[in-house]
Amino acid sequence: MVLPRIVSLREVEAPLEQVELETPKPGAGEVLLKVGACGVCHTELDEIEGRTPPPKLPVVLGHEIVGRVVEVGPGVRDLAKGDRVGVGWIYRSTGEEDENLSPQFEATGRDAAGGDAEYTTVPEHYAYKIPDAFTDEQAAPLLCAGAIGYRSLRLTNIKDGDRLGLTGFGGSAHLVLQMARHRFPNSQVYVFARDPQQREFALELGAAWAGDTDDVPPERLQAIIDTTPAWKPVVAALGVLLPGGRLVINAIRKQEEDKEALLGLSYHEHLWLEREIKSVANITGRDIREFLPLAAEIPLRPEVTTYRLEDANRALLELKRGSVRGAKVKIRRSKLCAALGVLRFQDEFPDSTTKGSIAVVALSLGAVVRLPAVTGAQPEGESLDLQYANAYLELAKAELAIFQNANRNVPGTVSADEIGMRQENVQAFEQLVQDVKDGKGFDRMSVLVMLAKHDIHRAQSDIQRARMVNQQAPGTFGEDRIEKMQALEELSKLNYETGKQAMSASEAEQLRWRVSVLEDEMSQLRDQAQQEANRQLSEEECRRLHSKYRIELSEHIEKCLKQLPNFFPGFELSTLVSDIGWGAKVSRDDMGTDAEGKRTNFYSRPTPTRSPS
Repeated sequence: MVLPRIVSLREVEAPLEQVELETPKPGAGEVLLKVGACGVCHTELDEIEGRTPPPKLPVVLGHEIVGRVVEVGPGVRDLAKGDRVGVGWIYRSTGEEDENLSPQFEATGRDAAGGDAEYTTVPEHYAYKIPDAFTDEQAAPLLCAGAIGYRSLRLTNIKDGDRLGLTGFGGSAHLVLQMARHRFPNSQVYVFARDPQQREFALELGAAWAGDTDDVPPERLQAIIDTTPAWKPVVAALGVLLPGGRLVINAIRKQEEDKEALLGLSYHEHLWLEREIKSVANITGRDIREFLPLAAEIPLRPEVTTYRLEDANRALLELKRGSVRGAKVKIRRSKLCAALGVLRFQDEFPDSTTKGSIAVVALSLGAVVRLPAVTGAQPEGESLDLQYANAYLELAKAELAIFQNANRNVPGTVSADEIGMRQENVQAFEQLVQDVKDGKGFDRMSVLVMLAKHDIHRAQSDIQRARMVNQQAPGTFGEDRIEKMQALEELSKLNYETGKQAMSASEAEQLRWRVSVLEDEMSQLRDQAQQEANRQLSEEECRRLHSKYRIELSEHIEKCLKQLPNFFPGFELSTLVSDIGWGAKVSRDDMGTDAEGKRTNFYSRPTPTRSPS
C-alpha cells in the first residue's frame, strides 16, 4: 500500500493505493523483514494530510512493524534469519542520547519505506527483538504507541502518589494507564476522552475517574499527558494542573481546525505558578530497548482491533473518526485463504485455479474463522486468545472435512492414519478452546506441539505421495527432493520432542520458522513435480488426476456464494466469479466436454480479468 499524494481525509476516503513493488534488498548493516503486522498511528494521518509530509512520494507508510528476518545484509552481526523483530518510528539517526532531536533523524514510513507491505528493510541497530510474551498483533502498537507513551510518562517527572491525567484515550494512552498503575501503584489516573466508550474502557483498566475533555476532575493534577490532535484539550488541561504541574504533549503535529481555542489561554489561570508545557519529539532507540522488556514484565496487554492490509484505508478512517477503542493493527495475511491457513491443502486440490476458490470450499465446510485478520473486526465479547483458539479449531475441522470428503469421492485418497491424526487435532483444539474459556489462557507451547505432530504426519504423507508419483512417472521426484522431505520430517520430530520437554517458546518459534522455510521449499517442489508428472502422463490420465474433486468443488462453491457476504461484510466476490463459473461449467459438462460434446483442453482455460482489490 502506498501514499501517492497528499490529500484531505474529509474529501478522500481511500488515500492509499495497492500496488506491486519489487522486494527490496538489504544494504550494508540492514536486514530484510517479512512483515507480519503493522500498527496504525495518528502520525500517519499527519503524513497523509500534509502536516508532516513525506519528502518524496509515493511512499509506503507504517512504522509499528513486526516481522521475521529473511535476509541479512553485509556487516550484520546481531540478527539472523528467523529472528522476530520490531521497528518503530525511528528508522535511522546518530545513535546518541538525543538522536530524536538530530537533523539526521529519519522516520520509518516517512523518510524511508515502512511496513504497509509484504517486505521492508531496516538498519540492524533499529530493529528490536520482540519478547515471547507478545503475538505480532500485540507487539505492533508497543513499538510506537507504547514506546512513545513510555517516553511521555518519563517526561512527566511524577513520583508514586502523584495524580496523573491522560487527555485522549487511544492506542498510546490506554498503554500509559497500564504502565502508570504498574510503576506508580499509589498514583491515581484521571482520563479525559470525548467518546463514552473510551471513558468506560479507561475505568475498566483502573482509572480513578473518567470525563469529557472539557470536564473538571474532582482534584487538580500533578501532570497530564495529552495525546489528542486538537488544541482545545491543551487549554483545558492547563486549567486543571496543580502549581508546578507539567503538561506533556505527545504529538508530532496539531491540527488547525480548533486553533482559535488558544485565544482563551489566560496567563494567570493556565500558566502562572510555574506550570509548564513540554513536547515529546520523536523517539530514541533507547526508549524502545528499555520499554519492550518492561512491557513484557508488567505484562502490558494492548487492546487490539485487526484489519487485513487491504483494509488499511478503513483503519485510517476509523482512527480519524475516533471509533474503535484501543490500538489498530494491519496484518499481512492479505489473501483470504492465507488467513484461513488453507494454503496447506492446495496440493490436495490440484484443479483449483485460485486460492480464493479453496477458501470458499473451506468456508462451505464450516470453516467460519473468527480471526480478526479475516473479519476485519473483533467479535464482541471474545478475547484475542479465544479468537485464535477458535480459529485453530475451525481450521482443524475444515481440514478434517476436506479429507473426509476426498475419501468419499475417491475412496483411499487419504489414508486412515491421516484421517485419524486430523480427528485428534480437532479434539485437541476443542480442549484448547475450553481451556481458554475456563481462564487457563492460550497455551502457545501446547499449540506448537500439536502443530509439530501435524507436521510429522504431513511430511510422512509427502514422502509416501512422492514415491507413488515416482511409480507412475519415474524420476519425477529425485533423491535430493525426497531427502528434503525427510529432513522436514526430522525437523518436525525434533520440534515435537523438544516441545514435549517444555522448551522455551523462543526456541520453539525458531524451530517452527525453520520448518516453515522447508515447507515453503517443499510446496514449490510439489508444484514442480505435479507439472512434470502431468507432462509425462497421458491426457486422459491427467484428467483423472485433476478431476477427482471437480464436481464436489464446484458444488461447494455455488452453495457458499450466498454465504460469503454474511461471513465477510463487504467482501468483493468479483475476483472469484470467473473462476467459480469456470469450475461449475466443467463439472456440468461431464468433467471436460463442451456444449458440442467435444473434449475440452483442461489447460486452455482463459485467464480471468480481475478487478483491483
